[in-house]
Amino acid sequence: MLQKAETKIGEADNIHNLQRYVQDPFEHRILEDKDIEKSKRIILVDDDDTIRKILSLLLTELKFKVSSVDNAHDALDLFINEGADLVLTDIRMPLMDGRELAFKIKINSPKTPVILMTGLRKEEAEEGVYNCHADFILFKPFSAKYLRKVVYSFLVNKR
Repeated sequence: MLQKAETKIGEADNIHNLQRYVQDPFEHRILEDKDIEKSKRIILVDDDDTIRKILSLLLTELKFKVSSVDNAHDALDLFINEGADLVLTDIRMPLMDGRELAFKIKINSPKTPVILMTGLRKEEAEEGVYNCHADFILFKPFSAKYLRKVVYSFLVNKR
């Protein structure tokens, strides 16, 4: 049977006092995060502002340096001028899509992992992916846990 916890006023008046009693929900991440070099940089490309902001926040929380842009042209310029350890890009975008971006990045840097994201059906997405040499496809919607697993596999575990 669960018992109601009672707290006396002043006992847990700030978050620092609570940390002694509450298990850290991110405790499982601590060992993995130690393996990440602070310099790992990700270029995130998505024309949807909401998706871009959420993914940028998630990746930043995982201790990566994230540069996010809303189009493939800016992403390619950023990659050529500043480089990146991984590129995470949406497939469908105006002007230049993610497959073309992946192809151009692989021409310049074949070992840089490129992960495509899409809301397309699996058959539609895979149809045009093989020629661009992308390393992986994430099908939307995906969980934060799955995103972490995929990104870690390329940047931490060295696939």
